[in-house]
Amino acid sequence: MQLSDKIFTFDDGQFSRFFDIITSSGLKLSLFSIGASIQKIAFIQMDASGNYPKNGLEFPITLSSSDPEFYRVCPCYAGATLAPNAGRISTSSMRIGQELISLSPNEGPHQLHGGPHNLSRMNWDTEFVHQDYDSISIGFSSFLADNVDGYPGNRTFHTVYTLDDSGWLTIRYHAVTDRPTYINMSNHTYWNLSGDFSKSALNQKLTIFANNVCLNTEEHIPESILSVTRTPFDFRKGASLQSRLEFLPRDEALRAACRRQISIARGYNHAFILNRNQESRSFRSFPRPVSKACVLESPDSGHSITLYTDAPTLVLYSGGFLDSSMQFPNGSSSCSSCAIALEAQDLPDSPHFLANHFMLTTPEHPFERMIRIQIR
Repeated sequence: MQLSDKIFTFDDGQFSRFFDIITSSGLKLSLFSIGASIQKIAFIQMDASGNYPKNGLEFPITLSSSDPEFYRVCPCYAGATLAPNAGRISTSSMRIGQELISLSPNEGPHQLHGGPHNLSRMNWDTEFVHQDYDSISIGFSSFLADNVDGYPGNRTFHTVYTLDDSGWLTIRYHAVTDRPTYINMSNHTYWNLSGDFSKSALNQKLTIFANNVCLNTEEHIPESILSVTRTPFDFRKGASLQSRLEFLPRDEALRAACRRQISIARGYNHAFILNRNQESRSFRSFPRPVSKACVLESPDSGHSITLYTDAPTLVLYSGGFLDSSMQFPNGSSSCSSCAIALEAQDLPDSPHFLANHFMLTTPEHPFERMIRIQIR
């Protein structure tokens, strides 16, 4: 395996770090300290000598920008670590014990992805770089002081990426606090396994191991839970996203409800409640067995990813609100639904929706989460 480390200096003098990891089979993982982000995942071709040339042909499978400045303002959170919270908290408030906590809104009256001072655009410290004979791990850390955007507790967040030579990417999250608080970390990488981000990614085949899905309000806040059976949300047997979007239930009321959901999200922006065995069944954020959450496949390239997690839900965002803000070297630009995000996280709006499953991170019980992705 190969590892390179580069320093980038912004115009304001801030230093950030880029890391490129390449496996023996040509799988490349690029990490950026801004947002502790996955800057890019790609396959690269070896030259005739079996080496990876510096300017070798890359086949990207994640949405990315070559402009480092983009990641400090990125409106779509491409590749970023979501912290302190992934998703929305309605009315920008939550109750911790007997105290009603007011959070800083950044999406109308609600809070999205941890508020205006979230860590997705901040420069994380590089804690360590560890290279073994068949894996490379890179750890990032960041800190948020008590009451930033309303969250209690002085909190330290850790994100560790490990790429094995076999093509497995493991993401581990760990966070500690000195006061009870809410932490819900995840990753916001966008995938288009065809490698062409100038066109729709909805022809990808997706399997999600979930029997139920959350339906949303007009403001993308969960309001009810629906069985996926005979709806556009049924990915249990695997289907292209486009074919499921075109599926119409026979029941008139159900058909109307599904059409409304697809219209609100411009596709999908929904939390799927992952299937669990009876012993591990819980919405709460504490370590439990890692289970298979989804499989994404491209009929065009033949590439696939299989995602495992210990998180209770998987949010599928089909990129309906993506725009043309990302420019690619070939002159093309991003567009609506050109990539999809698969976010392993808590049930969205946990402090309000099914609040009895809302669990705090405390000094005695740090936050832990794992995401494992097999990339082929």
